[in-house]
This record gives sequence, C-alpha cells and structure tokens, in this order.
Amino acid sequence: MSKRAREKSMARSFSVAFAAAALVAVPACGIETQGLGPNPPPDTSTTPTAGSGGTDDPPVTTPAGPTPDPPDGGANQSDGSAQGHVDSGPPTGEACDGDHDSHLAVACGGDDCCDTDANVHPGVTAYFDTKNACNGFDYDCNGAEALEFQLAVCKAGFLACSGDGFAVETPCGLRAEFTTCSWSAFACAEGKTLQTQRCH
Repeated sequence: MSKRAREKSMARSFSVAFAAAALVAVPACGIETQGLGPNPPPDTSTTPTAGSGGTDDPPVTTPAGPTPDPPDGGANQSDGSAQGHVDSGPPTGEACDGDHDSHLAVACGGDDCCDTDANVHPGVTAYFDTKNACNGFDYDCNGAEALEFQLAVCKAGFLACSGDGFAVETPCGLRAEFTTCSWSAFACAEGKTLQTQRCH
C-alpha cells in the first residue's frame, strides 16, 4: 500500500472514531438528538410550582392583606365576628324581674336596684328598720338612705305639738332614745322611749 493510501485510510478511521465519540458525548451534555439519546422532550403542559424540586423554580407569593369574608353570610369571618349576627339586647322575662315587683333589674336596663327584694324599687315610701336583701337601706333606689327621723325638736302649734325625733343622731337600723312630743295642759310635753331608726 502506498504512503498516500495509508494516509487516507488513517484519516477515515479517525473521522469515524471522532463521530462516534461525539454521538456519545452529546446526550451527556443534555442536548437532545433526534432518536439518539434517552432524554425525552421537556413537558411544557404544566406550570412549575414552588417546591416542585427544581432549583430554579420561581417563588410563589401570596398578596398581603386580610382574607376576604365569605359572601354567603358564613359564621367564620376574617375579623372573628359572625356576619349577620343581630344583638338581641339585654335578657328579659324571669331573669329581669326576679322579685316580681314589676320593676326590671338595672342590669336589664330597668330601675330596680335590688331585684332580689320585692320591697326595693323606685317609688317606695315605707321605712324599714332592717337592711334589704342587697345589704342596704336604699329601698327607693334613689342612691341614698333617707332617715325617718332626725333630732327631736318639740314645737307647740295650735292645740298641738310636733317634732318627734331621736335624742342623738341615729343611723339606719340602730336603736336609741327617742323623744315624743305631745300636747298637754296647753304646752308641749316630751316623752322618752327606745326606738329603732328606720330608713328607705
């Protein structure tokens, strides 16, 4: 074989070996070749989502702001309240007139300051010598304890004498000396007894 023929034969062998090496190397680099590699064509039918495994996946963010309330009047609202809830107001009935005196309790918007005692409500004029069920002497719910009698001051009038009262200042419910004023022999006479101070 001539030197020229040997050179051509070696060139062909080198070309075949190079082409074979290129065919093996191309799929390893991730370049698709028609019918020559195991790599399938990429799937473009779905949109990548966060956490799908790719390092280049774009992050998925959620817009800031409150969660909108459901339009169907659901009970779970973003502000923790119930949509469409109607405040029924204070309780009524038995819970508002526990002593059955026809006066509603203050807690129900009424004027009865002690709804466990029927003797306590606005308009009471009677006096009592013991505390009410709410441990006080304010029977007429005016915010104060009114004494039935002050200090005695006997005064003569036309064939009469008035001014009954206690000899000393006496608080509600306490027993003390009591002075009575009576008309006698055209003058005021004072009598002494023991009496309990009543209030309302």
